[in-house]
Amino acid sequence: MSKMAAACKRVLRLCGAENSIKASISKARKDAELEITRFLIGNAGTTNILDVASKIYWSHRTLSSPVYSAWRRVFGKNFIAYPISIDVECRDCGRSVMVKAKKYIEIDRLLNNRICNRKLVLCSDCVARRRSGDSASKCVAKELAEQRQKEIAVLRLLPYSEYLKTDHWQYTRKRALIIAGYVCHLCNSKDRLQVHHKTYERRGCELQEDLVVLCERCHRKFHGILTTEGDE
Repeated sequence: MSKMAAACKRVLRLCGAENSIKASISKARKDAELEITRFLIGNAGTTNILDVASKIYWSHRTLSSPVYSAWRRVFGKNFIAYPISIDVECRDCGRSVMVKAKKYIEIDRLLNNRICNRKLVLCSDCVARRRSGDSASKCVAKELAEQRQKEIAVLRLLPYSEYLKTDHWQYTRKRALIIAGYVCHLCNSKDRLQVHHKTYERRGCELQEDLVVLCERCHRKFHGILTTEGDE
């Protein structure tokens, strides 16, 4: 066991050295493989042999090849390490998901592409959403729509004079002016423009057809009332 540990340490030391030579690393790996092979032969009958081999395998990526080769040489079959759990982000929502991997190549796929056994890494919530036909993007859109409905409800409860001061109305007003080309809809005047509501049915979520840009004079003729805020 001590010889095997020393051989493994030599592999790690050479791989970690900046001036290491490929030939030296290759020889060190062969030495480690030889010592691991001897260890496996001497302990082939023990019940925890796979556990020990797995610990060596996962101790460092560089030792994965010697362990794999030694195991195949002694037992005549491919080595499958005990899986380890790694923390990966859900492919849809970004939440933390614990996923088990049996090989280093699986870890690479998980971290780079968030794919495990040719399946996307998803949290339980996103799996349920996909099974129900509701993807994460649809869920996000649904949440945003619900949030927007709440905002609209709040806007509609405001006194009209307060509503005209909200960021929503300022944005809506400016959009209407831009679309209208900053001219009155009736006389093409550019002076003292105001945005008139043709209907208040969709207040808080106005459509462009609900609004019309008028100058102050045309607004008086059209509406008969001129609000202190200059819009109505």
